[in-house]
Amino acid sequence: MPRFKQILEIQQLMSRKELIRNIGIIAHIDHGKTTLADSLLAGTGLLSPRMAGVARVLDYLEEEQKRKITIKTANISLLYKTADTQYVINLVDTPGHVDFTGKVTRALRVIDGAVVVVDAVEEIMAQTEIVTKQALEERVRPVLFINKIDRLITELHLNEEQIQKKLDQIISHFNDLIELYAEPPFKDQWKIDASLGNVAFGSALHGWGFTMNMARHQEIKFSEIVTAYIDGTQAKLQRILPVYKAIFDMAINLVPNPQEAQSYRIEKIWDGHVESKIGKALVECIDHGPTAIFVTNIHEVSSGVTVATGRIFSGKIKKGDKTAHIELASTPDILATIRTLKESKIFVGFAAETENLKSYAQDKMVRKGLDMIVANRVGEINTGFASDTNSDVILSPEGVIYDFEHMGKEVLAHKILDLVKERL
Repeated sequence: MPRFKQILEIQQLMSRKELIRNIGIIAHIDHGKTTLADSLLAGTGLLSPRMAGVARVLDYLEEEQKRKITIKTANISLLYKTADTQYVINLVDTPGHVDFTGKVTRALRVIDGAVVVVDAVEEIMAQTEIVTKQALEERVRPVLFINKIDRLITELHLNEEQIQKKLDQIISHFNDLIELYAEPPFKDQWKIDASLGNVAFGSALHGWGFTMNMARHQEIKFSEIVTAYIDGTQAKLQRILPVYKAIFDMAINLVPNPQEAQSYRIEKIWDGHVESKIGKALVECIDHGPTAIFVTNIHEVSSGVTVATGRIFSGKIKKGDKTAHIELASTPDILATIRTLKESKIFVGFAAETENLKSYAQDKMVRKGLDMIVANRVGEINTGFASDTNSDVILSPEGVIYDFEHMGKEVLAHKILDLVKERL
C-alpha cells in the first residue's frame, strides 16, 4: 500500500489503459459519499485513517466544509497496489443534493463505473434514483455500497435476521432501478447480487466494509460484526475488513477499463459520426488519434493560471500544446466559438468583394491545408442564392455553403458544430 504521493508511478501507468479505472461516487445527500472518499484516500496512503470521515478532503471549498455537504464535483488520481499489480484509480466525488444534479451529469461523462452509496437505514431515496438513472443513461456501470450498517445495530437494534432482510430489500429495490432505466443489453449484465461481488456492506465512517468474497476469505460471519458492536470492539473491523479494499476490488474486477468502456459508451454519449476519423479514435481509445478531451471543470488558481480538468478520450496532450474549447450547445454567436479554433486548421476571415467565394474558399483550403473556412460579413457574392447584406456563411471543402440568413442561427449552429467535430 503506497504511503506517499507517487506521481511518477501514476504517470508511467497512464498509457496502460488496462490498469486504469475511472470511477465516481454517487448518492443521495448525507449517505456517506465524501466520508467513503476519505477512506479510499486513506487506503492509498494519502490520508491518516484516523482522519477519514473528518477531513472531508474532496470537499475543498470553505462553504462545503462549513455546511458539510458536497457542492462541487472533485476528483483525484490514486495509486492502488494489489499483491502483484498497480492500478490508477481516477476517483470523482459528486454532490448529492438535488440542486447540484447538473454537476453529477457532467461528472458521469468522464467515468465508466459508479459506486452508488445507500444509507442502510434510509434505504434508496429520491436522489439515489435520479443519479442512478443518470448513470445508466450514460452507460456507466453501477456497483452498490450499502453504508452505515452500524446504525442498524446501534440505533435500530436489529438482529442478524432482520438486518439480512433489510439488506435484501435494498438490493431488490436497486435492481428494480436497473430494470427500469438500463438499456436491454445491460439490464441483466449489470444487476447486482452479493454472491457476484458487486455489492459491498460496511461503515465508511468506521473504515470497514466487505464483499462476500472478502468475508469468505477472512472467514468472518455477519454475526461477528453484530457482536463486535455489542461488545464495543468494532475498531478491529477496520483492520480485518478495510472498506477501501472492498471498493477497489469492485472497481478493478467489475468496472471496465477506458478502452473497454469507450467501445460501447461513445455511440451513446457523443453525437458525432462514429465512423468518422475522430469517431473511430474515440471508440478505440487510441493514443495516436486526434486529441479529444471532455472538460469537467475550468477554474483559475491563485497565480492567475487557468486550469482545465477533464478526461482524454483519444490522442495525447503535453505541456505547451494549444487546444480549442468547443462548446457543444447551440449559441447565438456561433462564430465566436469557431473563432477559438484558429489553431486547428480552420480559417476565420473576411471575404467581402470576392467575386466567386466558393472558388476562393476552396483554393485557400488547398493552398493552406485548411479544413473549413468561415467568411464573415460577406456581401454581393456569387453563391447561387441571394445573400447581399452582412450575412455570415460557412464553407466546407466540398463547396457546401451554409448561410445564417437563410437557415437561422440555431439550425446553422448545429451544422457548423457537426462540421467541426467531423474535421478536427
